Order: sequence, then structure tokens, then C-alpha cells
Amino acid sequence: MKSVDRIFLVLFLVTGCNQTAQRLIVNRTPDVPANIELTSPAFQNGEALPRKYTTTLDLSPPLEWRNVPAGTKSFVILMEDADVPPPNPFLHWVVYNIPAEVTSLPEALPHEKKPKRVPGAVQGKNSRKRLGYQHPSPIDKRAHHYHIEIFALDDLIDPESGKNKSEVVTEMNGHVLGKGELIATFRTD
Repeated sequence: MKSVDRIFLVLFLVTGCNQTAQRLIVNRTPDVPANIELTSPAFQNGEALPRKYTTTLDLSPPLEWRNVPAGTKSFVILMEDADVPPPNPFLHWVVYNIPAEVTSLPEALPHEKKPKRVPGAVQGKNSRKRLGYQHPSPIDKRAHHYHIEIFALDDLIDPESGKNKSEVVTEMNGHVLGKGELIATFRTD
């Protein structure tokens, strides 16, 4: 094997490992029960995301959940487009430190670091490095799948606002009690 081929093989293997590590979090926690039922009054699991959540207004969809594990102290919500090319899914939304007694997020959560409508919650940075919800806008014409993931934690995440997905996931490690997932689709016309 030529040295150039070896370098390519090493880069391929390293890149492949990184891609696997960065894919959807809910699928990377097989030892955690998927016991939280995550729903939205705006759409059913597997249905198209209503148009108003896909415009430049950046209106986040309403979410509701139940079957919360005992010992939950906070929730994390992530919304990712699983159909963007690797290595990373596109992160549309991250909200953490949602208090344990909260069982829903309202529609159109403002792009505030600490949204007043959900006291205690903190919004992180999406893939565009902006706080709050980023509407779907795939550049290709195929349907994309948007995975909205919820995690129940036995602790709080450092309340510093503006964390990105990597920082939130690192702090979640070892604290996930349960999880749930809701999938929506969207394609540009």
C-alpha cells in the first residue's frame, strides 16, 4: 500500500468515526429507555412540519411530553436535520435546563437566552451560531427528516447561556434518565 493510500485510509477511518460520533444523540444512548412520549399539537409524528414553522419568522413549534422518569431535574430539547450530509446533522434548536415540572414548550419561543415564557430554561446556539430556533430550509428538493429529541436529566447543565450542541451533550453525559423523539418532515418546493 502506498503512503498516500495509507494516509487516505487513515483520514477515511477518522472521518467515519467522527461522523458516527456526531449523528443523532437519541440513537447513541441505547442503554437509556425511550420512555418519554414527545408530541406536538401542531403535527403528528412522521408528518410534514406545518409551513409556519419553516419560514424566516423562525417560529418554533409547540411541544408537549409525558411519562417523565422519577428523579428528573431538567430536560434538554434538540432539533436536528438528519438528512444533511455528514459529518454533522444540522442543529436547528437546543434548549436546556427546562425545569422538571414543565411538560410543554409554547409555540414561537422568543430568541432569548433565558426565555421568560419558560423560567429556568436556557437556549443554546444552533448550527448558524444563533440563539433559539432556526427554521428548516434545505437546499435540495428532497424531503428532510427533523428529529426533535428530548432528554430527562438527573441534574442541571451549567446555566451559562449560548452553549452549542457539543457542550450540552458533554454535560448530559452520565445524567440521562430517559429520552423521547418526535420526527417531522419538510421539503422545499
